[in-house]
Amino acid sequence: MARKKIISDEKLLQTAREIFLTHGIDVSVQKIADTVGISQPAIFKRYGSKQNLIVAALAPDIYPPDIEPLLQAPANEHDFREQLRAILVHLGDFISRIYLQFRLLQDSKVPCKDMSFPLDNDPLLRLEEGLITYLRKAKHNELIVQTIDEESMAHLILGSLFTRQVIHNRRTMQRRNCIDASLIDDLVAIISP
Repeated sequence: MARKKIISDEKLLQTAREIFLTHGIDVSVQKIADTVGISQPAIFKRYGSKQNLIVAALAPDIYPPDIEPLLQAPANEHDFREQLRAILVHLGDFISRIYLQFRLLQDSKVPCKDMSFPLDNDPLLRLEEGLITYLRKAKHNELIVQTIDEESMAHLILGSLFTRQVIHNRRTMQRRNCIDASLIDDLVAIISP
């Protein structure tokens, strides 16, 4: 008798998220099961329903670990603009990803009451706080325009990245990252001329 394949919830949810983002929420649970190599009943045993699987797979990501070192790095004159550009690219990628996840959740018609996401660890709020702190360090080191209000600039950055994603998706109905180099370059030029 073949031994049952054991797959972590993390791997299952990661695979389900990728499949939902690629094929939409109408994809079958069987396709997800086939991709990870377990049975469809095994998925339903863990999550109870496709709706629960959708919510678990598309819940907002935790704070993206790859941006933490960038925000924690000292803001210095030597490589500030490249450092800022790297932060903005990572923020754009993260915002694009969670925007697409929220759109799919919205499309799934899952009632809001069934989506219980902990707000005490909200990734966007944590990103905002990290960005404000980074901009304060840069301002203290006189690397950005001194008249800039760090909180307002953080909101401008996050709002610009989010708005670009929303408008692109409305125009093209394509669900993909659309944050481009020109937006990043313009934001860098405004902050650190």
